[in-house]
Amino acid sequence: MGRASGIGSATTGAPAASPYEPSRLLLAVAGRIAGEGGRRGLPTLPAPLARDVKVHLLAWWAGWAADDVRPTAGALEGYVKALCEYRDAGADARVPLAQMDPLGKRLIESRDAAWKQLGPVVRSGLVAREGTFLVPFAVPRVDLLDDWFAWHYVAMWLRVLGAKGPIRGLRVCAGCTAVFKPLRKSTARFCRLCEHSAPAPALGSLESDVLCLKGDRATVRVPRLVGRHAVAGWRRVTLGLCTECGRPFGGRSDRATCSSACRMRRHRRVGESG
Repeated sequence: MGRASGIGSATTGAPAASPYEPSRLLLAVAGRIAGEGGRRGLPTLPAPLARDVKVHLLAWWAGWAADDVRPTAGALEGYVKALCEYRDAGADARVPLAQMDPLGKRLIESRDAAWKQLGPVVRSGLVAREGTFLVPFAVPRVDLLDDWFAWHYVAMWLRVLGAKGPIRGLRVCAGCTAVFKPLRKSTARFCRLCEHSAPAPALGSLESDVLCLKGDRATVRVPRLVGRHAVAGWRRVTLGLCTECGRPFGGRSDRATCSSACRMRRHRRVGESG
């Protein structure tokens, strides 16, 4: 079935606050991949390149040599630079409107160039992983999630570029993370096994909800651990932010507060308002 695989954000494992930089978790995974690539029969990145996370994760996903994805990393950086210049100029009242047109044209050109470079990288990785799960049903070794984190980084760029989907003809299921070919709709979000009863998204996946405000809740899939590291399966849990104090909690799907004190406070507030 090709390479053993495993990505797919509620609160952890997602890109950092800036949409253009990977999280510390991705940095750690990228560093390990650099040293283990050869052992898994994939391109080994020389030690100096381990510092270049963009090249590093793109090469792992595509299965290419590092030099082959450097143009892609450069095009993505060029788009970020053009986007920041356009955003900063638009927020500066001193910049005349006539100056915004060239910046806007440059932004569109850099986006097209970035997508032209990223498309083959995405396609190569999906084709190599067709029929596999990016998040395995069991994870006895942590390196089985390397593909998942690499896809997370690639999918982040797809969102930054505003792409509607990874590639025509191949998709990553938003439920089980299988790489599949839709029978009819090229925009299908779920595979045939998940389309009628989709599992909750994995904690930290792109499909899970971001919790920001008091009262926000999300049902996610979390590991069922054996020991400290081995994942024997997955279970559903509801995470939320307390409606009273805003602190995070986990529990039943109908839970709304983090403690008995906040629950009593909520009952009193609801009773008074009623």
